[in-house]
Amino acid sequence: MPNTITDIKNRAFYGCTGLTELTIPCSVKSILDNVFTGCQNLATITVEQGNTVYDSRDNCNAIIRTADNTLLQGCQNTVIPNSVNVIESKTFYNCKKLKTINIPAGVTAIGQMAFYGCSELEIIKTYITEPFEIDNNTFSNNTTFLSNVVLQVPHGCIAKYQAQNGWKKFTNIEELGKCATPKVSIKNGKFHFECETEGVDYHANIETPASFVTNGNDINVPAMCVVTVYASKEGLEDSDVSIVEVDIRGIKGDVNEDGKVSITDAVSVVNIILNGGEATAAPALNEPEEAGHVPE
Repeated sequence: MPNTITDIKNRAFYGCTGLTELTIPCSVKSILDNVFTGCQNLATITVEQGNTVYDSRDNCNAIIRTADNTLLQGCQNTVIPNSVNVIESKTFYNCKKLKTINIPAGVTAIGQMAFYGCSELEIIKTYITEPFEIDNNTFSNNTTFLSNVVLQVPHGCIAKYQAQNGWKKFTNIEELGKCATPKVSIKNGKFHFECETEGVDYHANIETPASFVTNGNDINVPAMCVVTVYASKEGLEDSDVSIVEVDIRGIKGDVNEDGKVSITDAVSVVNIILNGGEATAAPALNEPEEAGHVPE
Protein backbone atom coordinates (compact mmCIF):
# COMPACT_ATOMS: atom_id res chain seq x y z
CA MET A 1 0.00 0.00 0.00
CA PRO A 2 1.63 3.30 -1.07
CA ASN A 3 2.42 5.93 1.55
CA THR A 4 0.35 8.53 -0.29
CA ILE A 5 -2.95 6.96 0.79
CA THR A 6 -4.81 8.83 3.52
CA ASP A 7 -8.21 7.13 3.52
CA ILE A 8 -9.29 3.50 3.12
CA LYS A 9 -12.91 3.41 2.04
CA ASN A 10 -15.72 1.08 3.12
CA ARG A 11 -15.31 -2.54 1.90
CA ALA A 12 -12.07 -1.67 0.10
CA PHE A 13 -10.63 -5.17 0.60
CA TYR A 14 -13.89 -6.96 1.35
CA GLY A 15 -13.64 -10.70 0.69
CA CYS A 16 -10.04 -10.60 -0.57
CA THR A 17 -9.23 -14.20 0.35
CA GLY A 18 -5.80 -13.95 -1.31
CA LEU A 19 -4.65 -11.19 1.03
CA THR A 20 -2.17 -12.64 3.57
CA GLU A 21 -0.10 -9.63 4.68
CA LEU A 22 -1.06 -6.01 5.26
CA THR A 23 0.93 -2.90 6.15
CA ILE A 24 -0.87 0.35 6.93
CA PRO A 25 1.41 3.31 6.12
CA CYS A 26 1.85 6.39 8.31
CA SER A 27 -0.18 8.46 5.86
CA VAL A 28 -3.47 6.66 6.57
CA LYS A 29 -5.75 8.73 8.84
CA SER A 30 -9.14 7.13 8.15
CA ILE A 31 -10.23 3.49 7.93
CA LEU A 32 -13.96 2.99 7.38
CA ASP A 33 -16.14 0.00 8.32
CA ASN A 34 -15.85 -3.48 6.83
CA VAL A 35 -12.61 -2.67 5.00
CA PHE A 36 -11.04 -6.10 5.57
CA THR A 37 -14.13 -8.15 6.35
CA GLY A 38 -13.89 -11.64 4.90
CA CYS A 39 -10.11 -11.60 4.39
CA GLN A 40 -9.95 -15.06 5.93
CA ASN A 41 -6.30 -15.76 5.02
CA LEU A 42 -4.93 -12.53 6.47
CA ALA A 43 -2.08 -13.57 8.80
CA THR A 44 0.06 -10.46 9.36
CA ILE A 45 -1.07 -6.89 10.07
CA THR A 46 1.36 -4.04 10.72
CA VAL A 47 0.75 -0.34 11.21
CA GLU A 48 3.90 1.63 10.46
CA GLN A 49 5.58 3.44 13.32
CA GLY A 50 4.67 7.09 13.33
CA ASN A 51 1.02 6.73 12.37
CA THR A 52 -0.81 9.17 14.65
CA VAL A 53 -4.26 7.57 14.40
CA TYR A 54 -3.70 3.81 14.35
CA ASP A 55 -1.17 1.37 15.74
CA SER A 56 -0.36 -2.33 16.03
CA ARG A 57 1.26 -2.14 19.45
CA ASP A 58 3.21 -5.04 20.92
CA ASN A 59 3.39 -6.71 17.49
CA CYS A 60 -0.23 -7.71 17.99
CA ASN A 61 -1.05 -8.32 14.31
CA ALA A 62 -4.05 -6.04 14.46
CA ILE A 63 -5.20 -2.48 13.81
CA ILE A 64 -5.95 -0.45 16.94
CA ARG A 65 -7.38 3.05 17.04
CA THR A 66 -4.89 4.71 19.33
CA ALA A 67 -7.09 7.42 20.85
CA ASP A 68 -9.60 5.07 22.50
CA ASN A 69 -7.74 1.72 22.45
CA THR A 70 -10.33 0.13 20.15
CA LEU A 71 -9.40 -2.99 18.21
CA LEU A 72 -10.69 -2.44 14.67
CA GLN A 73 -9.28 -5.34 12.68
CA GLY A 74 -7.78 -8.67 13.67
CA CYS A 75 -6.51 -11.74 11.85
CA GLN A 76 -5.67 -15.38 12.50
CA ASN A 77 -2.47 -14.48 14.42
CA THR A 78 -3.78 -11.58 16.49
CA VAL A 79 -2.80 -11.34 20.16
CA ILE A 80 -5.08 -8.77 21.76
CA PRO A 81 -2.98 -6.40 23.93
CA ASN A 82 -3.99 -5.87 27.56
CA SER A 83 -4.45 -2.16 26.81
CA VAL A 84 -7.41 -2.76 24.46
CA ASN A 85 -10.78 -1.59 25.85
CA VAL A 86 -13.17 -2.29 22.97
CA ILE A 87 -13.37 -4.97 20.28
CA GLU A 88 -15.23 -3.40 17.37
CA SER A 89 -18.01 -5.03 15.34
CA LYS A 90 -16.83 -7.57 12.74
CA THR A 91 -13.22 -7.32 13.93
CA PHE A 92 -12.62 -11.03 13.23
CA TYR A 93 -15.60 -11.62 10.93
CA ASN A 94 -15.24 -14.86 8.93
CA CYS A 95 -11.66 -15.39 10.17
CA LYS A 96 -11.91 -19.12 9.65
CA LYS A 97 -8.30 -19.92 10.60
CA LEU A 98 -8.55 -18.36 14.05
CA LYS A 99 -8.06 -21.24 16.52
CA THR A 100 -7.84 -19.53 19.90
CA ILE A 101 -8.29 -16.02 21.25
CA ASN A 102 -7.50 -14.35 24.58
CA ILE A 103 -9.77 -11.49 25.65
CA PRO A 104 -8.02 -9.25 28.21
CA ALA A 105 -9.55 -8.23 31.52
CA GLY A 106 -9.78 -4.57 30.49
CA VAL A 107 -12.19 -5.13 27.59
CA THR A 108 -15.52 -3.42 28.35
CA ALA A 109 -17.42 -3.97 25.08
CA ILE A 110 -17.46 -6.42 22.16
CA GLY A 111 -19.37 -5.40 19.05
CA GLN A 112 -21.87 -7.31 16.96
CA MET A 113 -20.49 -10.16 14.86
CA ALA A 114 -16.99 -9.48 16.17
CA PHE A 115 -16.15 -13.20 15.94
CA TYR A 116 -18.97 -14.31 13.66
CA GLY A 117 -17.94 -16.95 11.14
CA CYS A 118 -14.80 -17.99 13.08
CA SER A 119 -15.83 -21.59 12.55
CA GLU A 120 -12.49 -23.14 13.58
CA LEU A 121 -12.34 -21.50 17.00
CA GLU A 122 -11.50 -24.09 19.63
CA ILE A 123 -10.76 -22.09 22.77
CA ILE A 124 -11.94 -18.65 23.89
CA LYS A 125 -10.11 -17.39 26.97
CA THR A 126 -11.67 -14.38 28.64
CA TYR A 127 -10.06 -12.67 31.65
CA ILE A 128 -13.06 -10.37 32.22
CA THR A 129 -14.16 -10.89 35.84
CA GLU A 130 -17.41 -8.93 35.50
CA PRO A 131 -18.90 -10.10 32.20
CA PHE A 132 -21.27 -7.82 30.28
CA GLU A 133 -23.98 -8.77 27.83
CA ILE A 134 -23.00 -9.46 24.23
CA ASP A 135 -25.23 -9.96 21.20
CA ASN A 136 -26.24 -13.48 20.31
CA ASN A 137 -24.41 -13.07 17.01
CA THR A 138 -21.13 -11.84 18.50
CA PHE A 139 -19.70 -15.35 18.11
CA SER A 140 -22.26 -17.58 16.43
CA ASN A 141 -25.79 -18.91 16.58
CA ASN A 142 -24.64 -22.29 15.32
CA THR A 143 -25.41 -24.93 17.96
CA THR A 144 -22.61 -27.21 16.74
CA PHE A 145 -20.06 -24.41 17.13
CA LEU A 146 -21.39 -23.47 20.57
CA SER A 147 -21.13 -27.06 21.77
CA ASN A 148 -17.61 -27.65 20.40
CA VAL A 149 -15.78 -24.48 21.43
CA VAL A 150 -14.50 -24.19 25.03
CA LEU A 151 -15.12 -20.91 26.85
CA GLN A 152 -12.56 -20.46 29.62
CA VAL A 153 -13.44 -17.82 32.22
CA PRO A 154 -11.77 -16.42 35.36
CA HIS A 155 -11.64 -18.39 38.57
CA GLY A 156 -15.03 -18.33 40.31
CA CYS A 157 -16.85 -16.65 37.41
CA ILE A 158 -18.67 -19.52 35.67
CA ALA A 159 -22.04 -18.58 37.19
CA LYS A 160 -21.61 -14.95 36.11
CA TYR A 161 -21.09 -15.95 32.48
CA GLN A 162 -23.97 -18.40 32.58
CA ALA A 163 -26.23 -15.54 33.66
CA GLN A 164 -25.28 -13.11 30.87
CA ASN A 165 -26.93 -12.97 27.44
CA GLY A 166 -24.62 -14.05 24.67
CA TRP A 167 -22.18 -15.87 26.94
CA LYS A 168 -24.70 -18.29 28.39
CA LYS A 169 -25.22 -19.93 25.00
CA PHE A 170 -21.88 -21.73 25.29
CA THR A 171 -22.22 -25.36 26.33
CA ASN A 172 -18.67 -25.82 27.62
CA ILE A 173 -17.73 -23.16 30.18
CA GLU A 174 -14.79 -23.90 32.44
CA GLU A 175 -12.35 -22.01 34.64
CA LEU A 176 -9.04 -20.77 33.28
CA GLY A 177 -7.17 -22.56 36.06
CA LYS A 178 -4.13 -21.33 37.95
CA CYS A 179 -0.87 -19.58 37.21
CA ALA A 180 2.08 -21.75 36.29
CA THR A 181 4.68 -22.19 39.04
CA PRO A 182 7.47 -19.62 38.61
CA LYS A 183 10.86 -20.81 37.47
CA VAL A 184 13.81 -19.41 39.39
CA SER A 185 17.25 -18.88 37.91
CA ILE A 186 20.41 -17.04 38.88
CA LYS A 187 21.56 -14.53 36.28
CA ASN A 188 24.31 -11.98 36.75
CA GLY A 189 24.31 -12.47 40.50
CA LYS A 190 20.55 -12.04 40.88
CA PHE A 191 17.55 -14.28 41.24
CA HIS A 192 15.38 -14.03 38.15
CA PHE A 193 11.76 -15.18 37.97
CA GLU A 194 9.99 -16.43 34.87
CA CYS A 195 6.53 -17.92 34.39
CA GLU A 196 4.84 -19.68 31.49
CA THR A 197 1.72 -17.66 32.32
CA GLU A 198 2.18 -14.24 30.74
CA GLY A 199 1.61 -10.97 32.55
CA VAL A 200 1.87 -12.30 36.10
CA ASP A 201 2.92 -10.48 39.26
CA TYR A 202 5.63 -12.11 41.38
CA HIS A 203 5.40 -12.25 45.17
CA ALA A 204 8.79 -13.08 46.67
CA ASN A 205 10.11 -13.33 50.20
CA ILE A 206 13.76 -13.72 51.22
CA GLU A 207 14.80 -14.98 54.63
CA THR A 208 18.39 -13.93 55.16
CA PRO A 209 20.49 -11.95 57.64
CA ALA A 210 21.85 -9.90 54.73
CA SER A 211 20.13 -7.04 52.97
CA PHE A 212 18.84 -7.40 49.44
CA VAL A 213 17.53 -5.14 46.69
CA THR A 214 14.62 -5.85 44.35
CA ASN A 215 14.59 -4.64 40.75
CA GLY A 216 11.58 -5.74 38.71
CA ASN A 217 11.84 -9.48 38.13
CA ASP A 218 15.34 -9.60 39.65
CA ILE A 219 16.55 -9.86 43.24
CA ASN A 220 20.21 -9.61 44.26
CA VAL A 221 21.52 -12.94 45.56
CA PRO A 222 22.94 -12.87 49.10
CA ALA A 223 25.36 -15.56 50.27
CA MET A 224 22.90 -17.58 52.35
CA CYS A 225 19.16 -17.32 52.04
CA VAL A 226 15.81 -19.02 51.48
CA VAL A 227 13.62 -17.54 48.75
CA THR A 228 9.93 -18.28 48.30
CA VAL A 229 8.02 -16.94 45.31
CA TYR A 230 4.61 -17.42 43.75
CA ALA A 231 2.83 -15.81 40.78
CA SER A 232 -0.59 -14.20 40.55
CA LYS A 233 -2.76 -12.81 37.77
CA GLU A 234 -6.27 -11.40 37.77
CA GLY A 235 -8.74 -14.14 36.94
CA LEU A 236 -6.43 -17.05 37.80
CA GLU A 237 -5.69 -18.96 40.97
CA ASP A 238 -2.32 -18.18 42.51
CA SER A 239 0.48 -20.49 41.45
CA ASP A 240 2.20 -23.06 43.62
CA VAL A 241 5.16 -21.72 45.59
CA SER A 242 8.75 -22.18 44.47
CA ILE A 243 11.26 -22.51 47.34
CA VAL A 244 14.95 -21.82 46.79
CA GLU A 245 17.66 -22.53 49.35
CA VAL A 246 21.06 -20.99 48.64
CA ASP A 247 24.35 -21.47 50.47
CA ILE A 248 27.30 -19.73 48.83
CA ARG A 249 30.73 -19.67 50.45
CA GLY A 250 33.87 -17.68 49.85
CA ILE A 251 32.51 -14.22 49.13
CA LYS A 252 35.29 -11.86 50.22
CA GLY A 253 34.05 -8.57 48.82
CA ASP A 254 33.83 -6.83 45.48
CA VAL A 255 36.25 -9.17 43.72
CA ASN A 256 35.16 -8.10 40.24
CA GLU A 257 35.33 -4.40 41.13
CA ASP A 258 31.90 -3.87 39.62
CA GLY A 259 30.54 -2.03 42.64
CA LYS A 260 28.53 -5.03 43.80
CA VAL A 261 29.10 -7.91 46.18
CA SER A 262 27.18 -10.89 44.83
CA ILE A 263 27.39 -14.50 43.72
CA THR A 264 29.86 -13.64 40.96
CA ASP A 265 32.37 -12.75 43.69
CA ALA A 266 32.13 -16.20 45.28
CA VAL A 267 34.84 -18.84 45.19
CA SER A 268 32.41 -21.76 45.43
CA VAL A 269 28.74 -22.55 45.48
CA VAL A 270 28.10 -25.10 48.21
CA ASN A 271 24.41 -25.66 47.66
CA ILE A 272 21.52 -24.42 45.54
CA ILE A 273 18.34 -26.42 46.14
CA LEU A 274 15.14 -25.72 44.24
CA ASN A 275 11.93 -27.27 45.52
CA GLY A 276 9.13 -26.71 43.05
CA GLY A 277 11.22 -24.28 41.03
CA GLU A 278 13.79 -24.59 38.30
CA ALA A 279 17.21 -23.01 37.87
CA THR A 280 19.54 -22.44 34.98
CA ALA A 281 23.21 -23.25 35.43
CA ALA A 282 24.97 -21.10 38.01
CA PRO A 283 27.25 -18.43 36.50
CA ALA A 284 30.93 -19.12 36.09
CA LEU A 285 32.79 -18.30 39.30
CA ASN A 286 36.25 -16.86 39.73
CA GLU A 287 39.06 -19.25 40.56
CA PRO A 288 40.87 -18.37 43.88
CA GLU A 289 44.02 -17.22 42.17
CA GLU A 290 42.03 -14.93 39.84
CA ALA A 291 40.09 -13.56 42.77
CA GLY A 292 43.26 -12.68 44.62
CA HIS A 293 42.46 -14.51 47.83
CA VAL A 294 42.51 -17.97 49.38
CA PRO A 295 39.13 -19.68 49.97
CA GLU A 296 38.00 -20.53 53.46
